[in-house]
Amino acid sequence: MSLPLLGGWGGVRLSETQNFFSEINRNPRNVPLSEVFEGEVASDAELVFKSVKDQGFNAVRAYFRPPYDDGGFNGTWWFRDDWFQRVLNIAEHFDMWLIIDCHSGDTSVANKAEWLFLWDSIIRNYGDRQKLVWQPLNEPTLGLGIDALTLAYQDWINQCRALNDTHWIVIKNSGEAGVHPILNDPLNKLVLDMHFYFMFQWEPIWTEEEALARADAYYRDFSDRAKTYGRPIICTEMGAGLGLQMSPDAIDPFASRNPGECYSPITAAFIQRLIDHFDSSPRTGYFLWHGGDWSTGALFGYMDTWGELLTHKTFALPPTPIPKSLPLILGAVAATGIVIYAATRKNRSKRKK
Repeated sequence: MSLPLLGGWGGVRLSETQNFFSEINRNPRNVPLSEVFEGEVASDAELVFKSVKDQGFNAVRAYFRPPYDDGGFNGTWWFRDDWFQRVLNIAEHFDMWLIIDCHSGDTSVANKAEWLFLWDSIIRNYGDRQKLVWQPLNEPTLGLGIDALTLAYQDWINQCRALNDTHWIVIKNSGEAGVHPILNDPLNKLVLDMHFYFMFQWEPIWTEEEALARADAYYRDFSDRAKTYGRPIICTEMGAGLGLQMSPDAIDPFASRNPGECYSPITAAFIQRLIDHFDSSPRTGYFLWHGGDWSTGALFGYMDTWGELLTHKTFALPPTPIPKSLPLILGAVAATGIVIYAATRKNRSKRKK
């Protein structure tokens, strides 16, 4: 069985299934009503899932951090069964796939026994659910060496398959452009992952030409790995945020002066170029970072900023038609299809069918 073509947004914490923030001032809200949980207000996570679906995507990368790698977030990023059950219910309601992202790297390799124990419980309790993809690690480096990383991944795979689990497993390379570990899976259901950014503080040449060239090079390298390793590929994280420093051309959509909220035309062009590559034949799945409510600016993370600038091919049709009261402008028919502009805050993405 081949891996389905998956695309969407990531960075949605499990705890956001019980958050109810307003878009503008992040105060508690009492609308809209939930489509999933009777008698409740729709959670932040539910609104994000609906928006992602309406944009023509078919998956969300939902994530958690283990308690030993909490990063000082006081448990709001942890795994909890009640949160996880809710995110499963939301995904099933919208008929969407989930990548379950353990957002940890070397710390989990160093705490392997705790990491394996946590995942053993998750797989035992939820391994029978459909439309799930496991992501055991987010961005490991070679801080502990390739042998330690390979052994950790292999022990995880062996444990997973010993529990008779048959889901696909995401394997991230080490570092920005490092190697992927050589692993064995009796079901041959491993998919290789790489993450892509073009950030001001890392780049000696800050031009759109350089950004496009870098996107082209990243795509060639990623595609070559599929041939070298003989495995499918998926990009579970790429973004246009500027990271720790703002460039001279930075756009600050929320007037937050928080570098983490800013992007530039250069980073947006970088992401669009990667999407164009991934949308070419054969198509490659990808996830944008991020659509979580933990951003200081907005409920929908970057979906409401540079995310609205992007054009992409659809992965799935929206679950509900756009209300007739909303005006539509149909773009010209191009070789890639019709570009649709939907005039509503959470439907303003542009989709190439």
